[in-house]
Amino acid sequence: MPTTISLTKRETAESIQPVAEAIASARYMTNAEGNKTDIILPLPIWEKLLVWLEEQDDRALVREMLPRLKMGQEKAGALSWDQVSAQWDE
Repeated sequence: MPTTISLTKRETAESIQPVAEAIASARYMTNAEGNKTDIILPLPIWEKLLVWLEEQDDRALVREMLPRLKMGQEKAGALSWDQVSAQWDE
């Protein structure tokens, strides 16, 4: 299933530049009937696109968790740094 990425109003055309570059530089492969079957992207463009997708995924996670973070540590059920760091020492 495709991932849906929604942009907020604050995210401008500049923030989707890797997508625009990918679209502009895409080359298509066709089958014997002339139907498009594959897309070829230059490696640097593909790598930029992967980084952009990862950043969008990270932003979506932050937006999802923001209400819980605003609740505060106790109400959100978060562990204190002392509890977490003690586990790392074991």
